[in-house]
Amino acid sequence: LPEPLQLTKVSVQFVAGNDPAQSWTLDTPVEQRPLLQPNTTHLFEFHICPRPEHAGGEIHATSITLHIGQSTSKVYITLMWDVQSVSSVGFCVSNLGRKAAKLPVELPKRIKVLPKPPKLAVVCDDGFAVLIGEKYLYRVTVENLENAPISKLKLKVFESANSRCQHGIKFGYNIEQCDGAALSLELDSLMPNCKATSVFYITMEKTVDNVSMHMQVGPCLLSVITYEVTLNVENMDMSCNCTLDRTVSFSSIMPFVVESYMCTTMGQRVNELVVKEDVLLWMHVRGVSVPTLICSCTLHLCDKVHMNNPIDYQTFDNAVIDSDTSLSEICSVRPVGATTEPVSIAHATFCWKRWNETSSSEMISTSFSLCNVNIVSCPVIVSCVVPSFGVMYRPFVVKYTIENTTEKTVQLEATFESSERFMFSGMKKDLLKLTRLSKLEIILNVLPLIDGFSTLPRLQLLSSSEAVTSSLKQYSQRNVPLTILITPKDSTVSSSQDSKIALQDAENYCSVQMVCAYGCFVNATVSFQPKKTSH
Repeated sequence: LPEPLQLTKVSVQFVAGNDPAQSWTLDTPVEQRPLLQPNTTHLFEFHICPRPEHAGGEIHATSITLHIGQSTSKVYITLMWDVQSVSSVGFCVSNLGRKAAKLPVELPKRIKVLPKPPKLAVVCDDGFAVLIGEKYLYRVTVENLENAPISKLKLKVFESANSRCQHGIKFGYNIEQCDGAALSLELDSLMPNCKATSVFYITMEKTVDNVSMHMQVGPCLLSVITYEVTLNVENMDMSCNCTLDRTVSFSSIMPFVVESYMCTTMGQRVNELVVKEDVLLWMHVRGVSVPTLICSCTLHLCDKVHMNNPIDYQTFDNAVIDSDTSLSEICSVRPVGATTEPVSIAHATFCWKRWNETSSSEMISTSFSLCNVNIVSCPVIVSCVVPSFGVMYRPFVVKYTIENTTEKTVQLEATFESSERFMFSGMKKDLLKLTRLSKLEIILNVLPLIDGFSTLPRLQLLSSSEAVTSSLKQYSQRNVPLTILITPKDSTVSSSQDSKIALQDAENYCSVQMVCAYGCFVNATVSFQPKKTSH
């Protein structure tokens, strides 16, 4: 206009969504009554503060009203742009009637209102490990960082539906029932700067290298904290539902690693066992990063194998292992029946628990299947008894026992190979006839000629059947020692009191089954006496 224009007030009406009842009006402050000069533009700013109930929706302006002149004047004009008629303007002159004119006016666009959750702090473990079979106790602490109380706090835990595969994760409120795919926990209302702690149990059925709490991408576990906050806005109580996501990564591992293998009494690893041949079952238990208390271990053999000394057999108990420690167990067994395919020789049942308070106090029972082997039959098994050591030029006795393991008579040709290190007397070559399930002993008197580790006279067994001969060469003498330690004539061998190794003279026999497995002279002392020479 060519003349100055006095603006008394500018009003903008807003509405939330499409509900007219959810509308309100913002006016310019009373002190802002600008005098709009000709050919000038004045900017009015309106600060919009969405209410909590508007979260998730949209707000938009429905009308703009301009009040021109004083309300006490004779002429008072009100201009209003309505969203229903965007391009029209209506004005009213006091007592002069109402007229309308078309003006190009564009109202503000819709505004999206996003929820702004109050400040909460979530404290929980990250990077922990859940042992397979245990019920892991997990704690979540929520702290209110606002100056107002927060009510209706709820903790939800479940496995994400977006996981690429299911990991067998189960949750529970207590130890007795930990088999749910999800759980929901109600927490107490939080006063300002206060904390609330919730606990639940996690159990895993298989090992997973990396599991995440709140995994919407990849294999994961979703931990969502949903809470409702009550605020006071314009003397009205408004509530706002908000969700806080927290991602936590963890892994599931075995409580320990069990390795096993079979070996002969000479210490040689084997993948095949022979009926009626004594073998050693070795079991190694290796700890992991989480300390574990092993209370007991029970060994269950299959029906094809018997334990040689079941009464004297004892396992380790009340042992704590971690990544820096391991346990070993050994027992002597004897196969009693052949198999047509590999079988699990035994399974070991461990009773254990985590060595701290983050797990359930109850003991956990876990079984491990031990090594798979074939059990074959050999018509003849040879065992041998030799001294622990020999002395040069002092004879000793070697006793061989040949056992027929079949129900038929077996005829064999037995030959002892000659050796440059020994002289021996006794049978050198003969034809042997063993009736069903019978045993035959062969005794040699051996005279060592050279000191050091020497190869014993080797027994060869031949049969008229090539198949039997091949079986004898492969299986019959796996527990027969090949070498013996020969000391010089003027030396003494003494054992420490702790070793308890019976070092006897040549005429005394010493079982080779356990002592000679690795040449066990660890605790023995060997001294050499130099000869006195006369000048």
